[in-house]
Amino acid sequence: MREIVMQGIPLDLVSRIDWDQEYGEFLFQQREEKKLSREEVAQAITGLGEPCSQQLIHKIEKWKGKGDRSVSLSLILKYCQILGIELREFYPVVAQTLSYPLLQKISSVIVD
Repeated sequence: MREIVMQGIPLDLVSRIDWDQEYGEFLFQQREEKKLSREEVAQAITGLGEPCSQQLIHKIEKWKGKGDRSVSLSLILKYCQILGIELREFYPVVAQTLSYPLLQKISSVIVD
Protein backbone atom coordinates (compact mmCIF):
# COMPACT_ATOMS: atom_id res chain seq x y z
CA MET A 1 0.00 0.00 0.00
CA ARG A 2 1.46 3.34 -1.08
CA GLU A 3 1.16 6.02 1.58
CA ILE A 4 1.71 9.75 1.65
CA VAL A 5 3.67 10.07 4.86
CA MET A 6 3.89 13.10 7.08
CA GLN A 7 3.80 13.18 10.84
CA GLY A 8 0.58 12.73 12.79
CA ILE A 9 -2.36 10.37 13.07
CA PRO A 10 -3.49 8.51 9.93
CA LEU A 11 -6.68 10.23 8.84
CA ASP A 12 -8.32 6.96 7.82
CA LEU A 13 -8.13 5.77 11.44
CA VAL A 14 -10.22 8.69 12.72
CA SER A 15 -14.02 8.70 12.63
CA ARG A 16 -14.82 11.68 14.86
CA ILE A 17 -13.04 14.89 15.82
CA ASP A 18 -13.10 16.32 19.34
CA TRP A 19 -14.55 19.69 18.37
CA ASP A 20 -13.48 23.11 19.57
CA GLN A 21 -15.21 26.45 19.15
CA GLU A 22 -12.17 27.81 17.26
CA TYR A 23 -12.66 25.21 14.51
CA GLY A 24 -16.27 26.28 14.09
CA GLU A 25 -15.32 29.94 13.95
CA PHE A 26 -12.76 29.18 11.25
CA LEU A 27 -15.35 27.32 9.15
CA PHE A 28 -17.86 30.11 9.70
CA GLN A 29 -15.37 32.72 8.46
CA GLN A 30 -14.48 30.62 5.43
CA ARG A 31 -18.16 30.08 4.58
CA GLU A 32 -18.91 33.80 4.93
CA GLU A 33 -15.95 34.71 2.68
CA LYS A 34 -17.34 32.38 0.01
CA LYS A 35 -20.81 33.93 0.46
CA LEU A 36 -22.47 30.57 1.06
CA SER A 37 -25.50 30.15 3.31
CA ARG A 38 -25.73 27.40 5.90
CA GLU A 39 -28.52 25.89 3.83
CA GLU A 40 -26.35 25.82 0.68
CA VAL A 41 -23.52 24.11 2.57
CA ALA A 42 -25.89 21.59 4.18
CA GLN A 43 -27.44 20.73 0.80
CA ALA A 44 -24.01 20.33 -0.81
CA ILE A 45 -22.83 18.04 2.00
CA THR A 46 -26.02 16.00 1.71
CA GLY A 47 -25.44 15.81 -2.05
CA LEU A 48 -22.06 14.22 -1.31
CA GLY A 49 -23.79 11.45 0.66
CA GLU A 50 -23.49 12.81 4.21
CA PRO A 51 -26.87 13.68 5.76
CA CYS A 52 -26.68 17.27 6.94
CA SER A 53 -29.00 20.10 7.92
CA GLN A 54 -28.74 23.85 8.31
CA GLN A 55 -29.12 23.32 12.07
CA LEU A 56 -26.12 20.99 12.15
CA ILE A 57 -23.98 23.53 10.28
CA HIS A 58 -25.06 26.16 12.82
CA LYS A 59 -24.15 23.82 15.70
CA ILE A 60 -20.72 23.13 14.21
CA GLU A 61 -19.97 26.80 13.58
CA LYS A 62 -21.37 28.21 16.83
CA TRP A 63 -20.50 25.44 19.28
CA LYS A 64 -21.56 26.30 22.82
CA GLY A 65 -19.72 23.45 24.52
CA LYS A 66 -22.85 21.54 25.56
CA GLY A 67 -23.25 17.78 25.16
CA ASP A 68 -21.14 15.58 22.91
CA ARG A 69 -18.22 17.59 21.53
CA SER A 70 -17.33 15.22 18.73
CA VAL A 71 -18.11 15.79 15.06
CA SER A 72 -18.03 13.24 12.25
CA LEU A 73 -14.77 13.46 10.33
CA SER A 74 -16.62 12.48 7.16
CA LEU A 75 -18.91 15.50 7.52
CA ILE A 76 -16.01 17.86 8.20
CA LEU A 77 -14.05 16.54 5.20
CA LYS A 78 -17.02 17.24 2.95
CA TYR A 79 -17.53 20.66 4.55
CA CYS A 80 -13.88 21.52 3.85
CA GLN A 81 -14.18 20.21 0.31
CA ILE A 82 -17.17 22.46 -0.37
CA LEU A 83 -15.28 25.45 1.04
CA GLY A 84 -12.15 24.56 -0.96
CA ILE A 85 -9.92 24.27 2.09
CA GLU A 86 -7.81 21.46 3.51
CA LEU A 87 -8.54 19.92 6.89
CA ARG A 88 -4.97 20.57 8.00
CA GLU A 89 -5.59 24.33 7.78
CA PHE A 90 -7.43 24.21 11.09
CA TYR A 91 -6.96 20.69 12.47
CA PRO A 92 -3.29 19.85 11.82
CA VAL A 93 -2.88 16.94 14.24
CA VAL A 94 -5.28 14.60 12.43
CA ALA A 95 -4.78 15.71 8.87
CA GLN A 96 -1.09 14.95 8.69
CA THR A 97 -1.25 11.50 7.10
CA LEU A 98 -3.54 10.34 4.31
CA SER A 99 -3.22 6.77 3.12
CA TYR A 100 -3.38 6.46 -0.64
CA PRO A 101 -6.81 4.70 -0.92
CA LEU A 102 -8.48 7.34 1.25
CA LEU A 103 -6.80 10.14 -0.68
CA GLN A 104 -8.14 8.67 -3.92
CA LYS A 105 -11.63 8.40 -2.47
CA ILE A 106 -11.64 12.02 -1.26
CA SER A 107 -10.10 13.49 -4.39
CA SER A 108 -12.50 11.61 -6.68
CA VAL A 109 -15.50 13.60 -5.41
CA ILE A 110 -16.11 16.84 -7.32
CA VAL A 111 -18.30 19.67 -6.08
CA ASP A 112 -19.80 22.10 -8.56
